[in-house]
Amino acid sequence: MKMMKPYRLTIVLAFIFVLISSVVFNDSLSAQAKRERVIMVKSNPVGAMVYFQGETNFVGVTPFKLHPNFRGVYDVTIVKDGFEKSKHTYMFKGNESGTLSLKLNPKTRLKAGMRSLIFPGWGQYYSERKKFGIVLNLVQVGTSLFLVDAARNYDKAVDEYDQAKLNFQNNSKNFASYEKYRNVLSEKHQNADDTFADMEMWLYINAGIWAYNFLDAIFFFPDFDEALFQRSMPTLSMSVRKNGAFATLSYSF
Repeated sequence: MKMMKPYRLTIVLAFIFVLISSVVFNDSLSAQAKRERVIMVKSNPVGAMVYFQGETNFVGVTPFKLHPNFRGVYDVTIVKDGFEKSKHTYMFKGNESGTLSLKLNPKTRLKAGMRSLIFPGWGQYYSERKKFGIVLNLVQVGTSLFLVDAARNYDKAVDEYDQAKLNFQNNSKNFASYEKYRNVLSEKHQNADDTFADMEMWLYINAGIWAYNFLDAIFFFPDFDEALFQRSMPTLSMSVRKNGAFATLSYSF
């Protein structure tokens, strides 16, 4: 039986020692990682801006970690393009670990349209077209003021017509004043018709702007979810090989 040479034995023992040491070291790191207490801040979707306001103010982009000794009451605001802003209040006690999961609701055409239907320009403001929303709102307010003024003028014209009609009826038997009161009555009747036409015009303009504002909020809603839509669409790829052509349909989840 041959004996292993001394230098070979030394190499084998050294290799075994290094192997055991690495295992022990890795176990030690794993244990240390497990003992590390952190608060992981995550959001759905990722990449949201998270604003903390409290004893200290700071901002982070998800996902990120908070120090385990982080403590205090904070107003947490989550912001991301294409999603509704969300605000919550959290109390951190310190010396704790876990995951703070934040969820954002996507902005949609329907929500924008309903907002514009309730209040002109609100849907555009909601869909981050703020300047256009303000313009629509100001135009709607302006036409509404003209409509209110036209309605007042019409009410005044109707009152004047009623008074002229009453005067005409009271003086219809007086031949000398009959023509005078008849002309006044005709004038007041024409004025009432004109003011009614003005009021009707501003009513149609007001309704038209309101309808345009609603349709614009729906049909010109920004494509916030365009990337998500493209990822969710199935893709078709073609390949040509010696034994024929093949098509592959793939879908990403």
